[in-house]
Amino acid sequence: MARQFAPLFAVLLLSLGASAQQLSASGGLVEPSWKPHPIVFSGPSLASNGYQPLALDGGGGFLLDLKRFFSDVEGSYTNARKVNDNTTDNYSGHERSMEARSFYTFRRQLYFGGGIQWRQTSTTNYTKQAWHPAFGVGGDYFRAGHSIRWQALYVLPGTDRLNGLQGSEIQIWFPSPTARGHFFIRQTLGIYELHSTITDPTNLILTAQETANRSLLSLAEFDFGFRF
Repeated sequence: MARQFAPLFAVLLLSLGASAQQLSASGGLVEPSWKPHPIVFSGPSLASNGYQPLALDGGGGFLLDLKRFFSDVEGSYTNARKVNDNTTDNYSGHERSMEARSFYTFRRQLYFGGGIQWRQTSTTNYTKQAWHPAFGVGGDYFRAGHSIRWQALYVLPGTDRLNGLQGSEIQIWFPSPTARGHFFIRQTLGIYELHSTITDPTNLILTAQETANRSLLSLAEFDFGFRF
């Protein structure tokens, strides 16, 4: 599951890192301001745990940059559908998500913070959705006119009573959103743990069996975007 995307993620990380050398931060940094910067993005998405192997995601949002504080608010849509979820006649599906995160920069371009995110899975046969708190750390790295932002978050189960999804997300931006350039490349890798869907909460024996049956969900997204 998680292992099947690791080699591909490493190759794309290196290749996109090389391409990102053209996304120079030599123009300086974004001036701190209460005026938000809209962004749009789109790219391929890969997922395991019963999803179709390859899908396309797209979305938009805005970035807010202040002197010691910044925020990221986004919404996205992915045309991923479930192809192996133990149901029949499941011909369509998609994923929708929203997230709002805020961070505080404390020293040497390092920051910490978190926020909330919502994800909805829709198929021909059912719809599931949940809110997940998330928290973590990150940093901006500048060298020789180029920059990178890295971020590591942990996503909590939140309101997900059906599957109890939780896990880690790693995100890398080329260049850092604090750089003045408009084009960016962003990679997100998520590795989550979840249990089988609880079908009847009143059946304690069945629920115990379903919560004990745990698996991993791997997600890799590679977005190309523009900041206005």
